[in-house]
Amino acid sequence: MGYVQSIARPISRPISRSILVYDSDAQKYFTAVETAGGSFDLSGIDPTYTESYVKTAHSNFYAGLKTDGLWNKLTEFYLLAGKTFGGLTVKGKGSGSITNNNFVSGDYQATGSGAGLTGDGSSKYIICNLAPPSNPDDLHCGHYMTANATGNIVSLDGGTAGSNADFQLRDADAVFPASSVNLTSLWTLEPCYPIASRRGVNDVEVYQNGVSRATDTTTATASISDVASWQLFAIEGASLSAATLTFAHIGTGLTDTEASNLSTRVNTLMTSLGCNVY
Repeated sequence: MGYVQSIARPISRPISRSILVYDSDAQKYFTAVETAGGSFDLSGIDPTYTESYVKTAHSNFYAGLKTDGLWNKLTEFYLLAGKTFGGLTVKGKGSGSITNNNFVSGDYQATGSGAGLTGDGSSKYIICNLAPPSNPDDLHCGHYMTANATGNIVSLDGGTAGSNADFQLRDADAVFPASSVNLTSLWTLEPCYPIASRRGVNDVEVYQNGVSRATDTTTATASISDVASWQLFAIEGASLSAATLTFAHIGTGLTDTEASNLSTRVNTLMTSLGCNVY
């Protein structure tokens, strides 16, 4: 009589997978960047910066803005680090895309010391394609700068230089939409993160790295030109800067606490990408 050999078969079990769940707005950003030809896999620069690491850092930033009540205070922001050059024109928040004027991949570094987009001081700038805000008395802007260029405009402009339509941050001063509100020599020209906030007709404050550096209580009538153009690295395509920026933003006026919290959130993201300046 023959014997039937019993063959033990392994029990089939579901494979456990770790699924990363990102903030919903961060995911929209990731999809838009990848659709534009960009990538978040920066491990070729440094093995630390895998796609999941970089996306998690961004997602934590987005979620943190919401936790701190800052998300709705930011009309638009632009992430100029933490992705490959192919996704440069995708906004972190905001409709449409930015317009790249003359920047090439060699002007950009995604992570590490010196990361960001570097201007040439003569021909390279970005148009943000954002309509001028309707209320210039409730307005802020800022930029995270990892390298600067003395005296040139490095952030956003809302009108022709010298008029009361200006809303700018320069390396060494801040000009708001009123000619009498001009806060000069507020910080030295080292890399830093300045934010300027206008919260009313006589309530202007400028911060450096989350700390208040100056206030202005001058009462002035603010206005913004209908043809104003919000740009990075330029005033109306002129007075161009050779600074290096990793982040820029515009929105409604920020309180001291909000400016401090925003500075912390942005610097935490930049620290995760190895390009923090404070």
